[in-house]
Amino acid sequence: MSKVWQFLGSPRGTLGRRPFVVAAVLALLVKVLVDAAGCRVLGLDYQPWLYLDPVGWALRQPRPHAGLWFLLWSLPFGWFGAVLVLRRLRSACWPPWLVVGFFVPWCNLVLFLLLAVAAAPVAMPPAASRAPRRQPQPIALAVLVPALVALASIGICARGLLVYGGVLFVATPFVQGLLVSYWAARRGLDALRVGLCSALVVAFGMLLVAWEGGVCIAMAAPIWLLLEGLGVMIGSALFSEAHEVRQVRRLPPALWLLGLLAAAGFEAVVLPVGSTQVTTTEVVVQAPREVVWRHLVAFSDLAPPEDWVFRAGIAYPVRASIDGTGPGAVRRCSFSTGDFVEPITVWDEPRLLRFSVAECPEPMREWNPFHDHVEAAHLHGYFVAEQGQFALHERSDGRTVLAGTTWYRHGLWPEWYWALWSEALVHKIHRRVLLHIRDEAERSGR
Repeated sequence: MSKVWQFLGSPRGTLGRRPFVVAAVLALLVKVLVDAAGCRVLGLDYQPWLYLDPVGWALRQPRPHAGLWFLLWSLPFGWFGAVLVLRRLRSACWPPWLVVGFFVPWCNLVLFLLLAVAAAPVAMPPAASRAPRRQPQPIALAVLVPALVALASIGICARGLLVYGGVLFVATPFVQGLLVSYWAARRGLDALRVGLCSALVVAFGMLLVAWEGGVCIAMAAPIWLLLEGLGVMIGSALFSEAHEVRQVRRLPPALWLLGLLAAAGFEAVVLPVGSTQVTTTEVVVQAPREVVWRHLVAFSDLAPPEDWVFRAGIAYPVRASIDGTGPGAVRRCSFSTGDFVEPITVWDEPRLLRFSVAECPEPMREWNPFHDHVEAAHLHGYFVAEQGQFALHERSDGRTVLAGTTWYRHGLWPEWYWALWSEALVHKIHRRVLLHIRDEAERSGR
């Protein structure tokens, strides 16, 4: 019994590569079977990709308390996985605190791949037990090699597999930071400065080959720099001077790239369709709702935008027209990139106008200083508006609360991060339309 506990539950001791891989694969298979059975009993929607975002999946379930039970029964598996990782880290002479990466989606995949191939340090004579000081590589290599690995991963994910997911936005910058530490052999602020230069090379490279525009790169920059910085700091501990040089060389950059490509192929198969987001914006209009209704069904040309977001290329509304009245009528909301075709589904004058979305234009025009036109895959089918509505609520003082709501989804992951951007931009689009309707209705009332 003590031997069983030593293997299954005790964090002490070490673990070789082969038993680590076998135990991890068997634990994964058992967990999948237990999860599938448990979800069926609790009436949850079991999906293989829930492990990429388990907390988000649990909270999105129609019975959130059942999703919390799912998280609770995952605790024993979490303990076992952490024990395996901790003992394997000790065997490879890596810092034990790296076990926290096991609890971070996507980072845990990279960590498992690295631990599966990491070799134990080579025993050295007592006189040479302390590693020789590893000389820093030229800055050019420390900047360019990680940047080239990152660009290769971006090309495979965004241009080849057309998957804008966790491998692209989480694992790739993290691995880039690790490689910066490997090649630079520096620590602290020096390593972070080299990492920033490498990130700038990636951004410049994507602009130069017309893979992306400046606005999209700016939106991805916060999460990219944060995770790359995390990789730099962890890499500083992994590849510190106290490690034997031969051991460090057992983890060549090509191996990290192969790990990223394998994870990208897996993600291309299991990545789910993005969940539907809902954004509502309200304004108060100094006019009865009958007057407001006349100006929201269709409205004249809006003034040129002053907001820098729209000037930078984000699509913005220009005008709206309608063909017919009542359910079945077709409304067209013209944007700077094309028309939204919106068949009317609910016509409750003057309370509610609801419509579906049959056609969506591109969500933006990419700005690139080197190319007039950028054809990025995420401009087509990755941000999709599903339906929208205008709701009018009359107040006791005669004013009207005008609320605009849009239901939409996007295919960018991590979903929570890109939802922050999409919600902010949808609010700006709503306000541009609602403020125009307000001004027209108040001017008409006067």
